[in-house]
Amino acid sequence: MRAVRVLAISILLCAALHAETPAEVLKRRRLEYPELTQIVELAQSAPAEFAAQALLRVARSANLRDKAWKRELLDQAFQTAGAARNPVKRRVRPGEIPYGSRERMIGEAANLGLDRLTLQTEAVKAMLAVNPRQARELFLAIPQPVPTRLRCEDALVEDPSAYFAAATAIAATAFTAEERKQDDVAFFLNERVQRIASPVELAPAMRMIAVSANRITAAQCKLLASSLAAAFQRIEGDDRSFFSSLPAIAKEIGSLAGSELAEAYKQFLIKNLTGARCADSDYSQIGVDLALLKLDDRKPSKIEAKAILASPDRKAEEDRLRAKLMTLQFGVGTRAALTDEQKSTSEWRELFSGLLHDIEAIEPVSGESEALFYLRKGAAFHALLLVTPQGGPRDRILQEYIAFLKASNLQQESPVEWFSMVESLAGETRSMNASEYKKMLDAFEGSGNTVLSLYARMEQLLPTAPSWAQPSQ
Repeated sequence: MRAVRVLAISILLCAALHAETPAEVLKRRRLEYPELTQIVELAQSAPAEFAAQALLRVARSANLRDKAWKRELLDQAFQTAGAARNPVKRRVRPGEIPYGSRERMIGEAANLGLDRLTLQTEAVKAMLAVNPRQARELFLAIPQPVPTRLRCEDALVEDPSAYFAAATAIAATAFTAEERKQDDVAFFLNERVQRIASPVELAPAMRMIAVSANRITAAQCKLLASSLAAAFQRIEGDDRSFFSSLPAIAKEIGSLAGSELAEAYKQFLIKNLTGARCADSDYSQIGVDLALLKLDDRKPSKIEAKAILASPDRKAEEDRLRAKLMTLQFGVGTRAALTDEQKSTSEWRELFSGLLHDIEAIEPVSGESEALFYLRKGAAFHALLLVTPQGGPRDRILQEYIAFLKASNLQQESPVEWFSMVESLAGETRSMNASEYKKMLDAFEGSGNTVLSLYARMEQLLPTAPSWAQPSQ
């Protein structure tokens, strides 16, 4: 027995003597994974949301076989995401939101997944495959979102669904068999439900319960249903949050049974429908059957304001640019789009140069926010790009467009909004062909902007676009 202990100690001492130093680990990783290391090192100088996204992408790469490094990257991504500017996704309320409004741009930018909650929950879910216990610890470090109470003037609604989706994944795989016997999973889920404070949390919480039902007992399901019923009874949401959440709530309620819950849902509807209502909340247009309620149970106590949207107010400029764009695309006196050959004439190029000059000359007007100026001028660049064929003119506008993106102060003020236009440009270029996409990525990489360079390297080394759209190396 003593000999075994001596041998074990000898092995541990030998391992300690031969343990790699941090410098040696970095050197080995650079040799084994030169492309992945390149992305990780470039990410260190990027803003938090972009750095965290890059680290997640490297950690999820099928080429990364180093489990220890994968775990480090996911932990680093989680910690880095804590400094992301936007705490949670915000989506536009149901209904028509005009193109060109800042609220629409923010809502579209939410799909990029660059908010703190999405990035951290994505790191948690990825960690489940590497180290379930650590994934659970990371999740518990995320404060449960407390959605803001909104006014009718607000057009954006917070979306905490990523939190409940991650909780569902944790409940499925991060508890031991012994912990499941001790009701730990049910208590974990119930704690999330008991903290619900807004209508926007109800549908994702119901989805969490429904998906987890086959992992807990009938008695535990009843406990969760009772807690959910209590949440319905205590929540008196603002009409903006209630109206925006109701279609999803109505859809999910059907997956959960119980008379207590059904009655709580009915009272929840009455309490919110008979309260103050936003002037643009049209309940007849959201596909929710309210026929179970009497007319008096649907009558609001008063009507309040509509959502206020921030949009560029430059109609004369827009009309002038639109007229010139129509001429570039269709010529004069015809409804048929011009061919690329027709767009190769000196007359067309002269019109193009004139319009590009007009766009380059667009400046902020008095009182205009950086975001609205960015949206106004960027939309003009994008529209011209759409009507310009491949070749010299398109290369020229691409360079000017990227120079505008690079110089915008919005990337400091609101980085995710700023990046939504970058992603829009990339998507449009990607849809053309691999040659144009490569030109754009090369221009991004040579721009001197950390985020654009990081994006280019990731798309070249860890592409998300379909293979046909990838530039050849």
